[in-house]
Amino acid sequence: MQYELVALIAMLTSVIGTPGPNNIVLFASGLGRGYRRTLPLLLAINAGVTGIVFAAYLGASYLSKWIPVIEEYLVWVAFTFLIYMAYSMWPKNETVATEKRDEVTLPALNMFFFQVFNPKIWVIALGVISTFHATVDLLTICIVTLIVGIVLNSLWVIMGGIANSISDTSERNISKTGSLLMLLTAVYFFVY
Repeated sequence: MQYELVALIAMLTSVIGTPGPNNIVLFASGLGRGYRRTLPLLLAINAGVTGIVFAAYLGASYLSKWIPVIEEYLVWVAFTFLIYMAYSMWPKNETVATEKRDEVTLPALNMFFFQVFNPKIWVIALGVISTFHATVDLLTICIVTLIVGIVLNSLWVIMGGIANSISDTSERNISKTGSLLMLLTAVYFFVY
């Protein structure tokens, strides 16, 4: 089982650590809010991803037949949701006061539920389950997914925080940057 565990970690690292909607959102949030204030968002994303892996494990054979059929619809729902999130992040006034900063950020619950519509997560979940379900138990898969996700996603938040600390950018421009990154993430769905 140790070889399977190493292979599972390697597979998850290669897919969770790469740019995608979750990591772009976490980078933008780290850019504007820092690690501690982004932690609820990071945990919500990883809880959602682990939940999708759990669901995929329970219905892998059934889901693998239907995911290609509904993938196009998932892309459109995800695209629409990302556009909504980008709009909600864009600053509404000329100034964004520090105490109002949370109004231009994404609620963690939105990102938790977004995982249901994120085609990349379904592809990851089905890939992990179809590869490892016979040799690694469900609890281990879910725990490893959660740990790898938290570690790698934390790196994206930290990179956003570092980018913020070395730049001389106003909070309004940070909010605009996060919103534009979210729009680019929406475009990603059509390129990927």
